[in-house]
Amino acid sequence: MKQHWKNWCWICSLWKNKTRDAVCGFLPQTASVCIRVMSMMNKKKSNWIVGVLLCLAIVVFVVSMWQLLCIGQQYRLGSCGYEELAQTVVTQTPPEQPALQAAETTQPSKPQPLLQVDFQSLTQINPDTIAWLRGCDGEIDHPIVQGKNNKYYLRHLFDGTANENGTVFADSRNNADLQDENTFIYGHNMNNGAMFAALLHYRTQGYYDEHRELILVTPRQSFYLWPFSGYVTAADSDAYTISFEEEDSFGDYLEKICARSEFVSSVTVTPQDRIVTLSTCAYDFDEARYVLHCKLVLAQ
Repeated sequence: MKQHWKNWCWICSLWKNKTRDAVCGFLPQTASVCIRVMSMMNKKKSNWIVGVLLCLAIVVFVVSMWQLLCIGQQYRLGSCGYEELAQTVVTQTPPEQPALQAAETTQPSKPQPLLQVDFQSLTQINPDTIAWLRGCDGEIDHPIVQGKNNKYYLRHLFDGTANENGTVFADSRNNADLQDENTFIYGHNMNNGAMFAALLHYRTQGYYDEHRELILVTPRQSFYLWPFSGYVTAADSDAYTISFEEEDSFGDYLEKICARSEFVSSVTVTPQDRIVTLSTCAYDFDEARYVLHCKLVLAQ
């Protein structure tokens, strides 16, 4: 399994290198064109100045194209790798009704199929693996890791390759067994729709009404995530509170975050519950974040 992942990344990298070689091969041609333009314009000073500006514009254009190609290749490398990984280690099983407080909350009438995840293969690739998350019609379908800090996986893929897609990861301050009152899971909002970009769909009531459930699987248990609040907030807001000294303070927190929600939910949450907060970037203002608070419901 580990070798299979490496082979896939090697193929993507090879394609990236061929594209780079093509662009690099174009650079000498660009330089030749610039020399010819300068030669043609050298007869008059005014034309010479125009030629210099034209050559500079060509160089800027080529460099910009190269940078865009590099960014695009990073997006493709990250996205295709995660899609291949999901196809390899995840299978579906028939859905079961959630067992935790089903009578107190409004759950989806047709629960999503649960997942069987090959965690042994995943941990061979990355020992930091703690779970798998699927939702948003498969737009979110990722392994979840937990590192020693909250920086490394912002710029590294699941196999450790440096890449702007990063990896979906749990807050390093949380317990990996999801026993905290509030567990945070982070992912980038990529321009190509990858990673946690799909969370922004929950900003509309209609999308929430059709997608009231995600699936979270750990090596020991399977859970449903029932979204009950979603909104844009600042990166340093009190939404990012992990632990609470008293039950009452957690209850107050739940009341505040429910009041902020951009969609209306019938899911009931109490201080006795545990929640999982999915977080990604938003662009409403500087350092804006979108958070989707979900009730953690035991599936089996």
